[in-house]
Amino acid sequence: MSYLEDMLEKARANNSELAVIFLDFDNFKDVNDTYGHDVGDALIKQVSDRLSECIYDTGMLARIGGDEFLLIIEPQRQSSELTRLIDSIQQCQHRHFDIAGRSLTTNFSIGVALFPSNATSSKDLLIAADMAMYQTKRSGTGQVRYYTNELDQQFGHEH
Repeated sequence: MSYLEDMLEKARANNSELAVIFLDFDNFKDVNDTYGHDVGDALIKQVSDRLSECIYDTGMLARIGGDEFLLIIEPQRQSSELTRLIDSIQQCQHRHFDIAGRSLTTNFSIGVALFPSNATSSKDLLIAADMAMYQTKRSGTGQVRYYTNELDQQFGHEH
């Protein structure tokens, strides 16, 4: 949270955009149930390593629990940079992971919220990204959704 607060201050000072991305594995329970928790843990580790490579020095990656990750992407001056980064993250899910002699794949549901257009506080940015991610889960696997005001209306929440 302190990193997010620092990045919000930086974005405000530079009059730039900040992205908060929630990423959740699709059907991760199936991996644990089929192959065991050791394989599931190894998959989480390998996905974390790949995501870290994708974001390189553009932000911070944190595992926030289970199979959920939070990415805080440093203030961007051009939305094309964010688009390229999200494309890279999505490509990560199409590559196989070699774990315990098995070749596994996983899909992610990705929700994105932007400062200042979607929310101006860290709490509201996290809520918005989470709402977008859950809406993505409802519409299929391996997709990305940006937060919109329509999601607030669907979930009855106001920023």
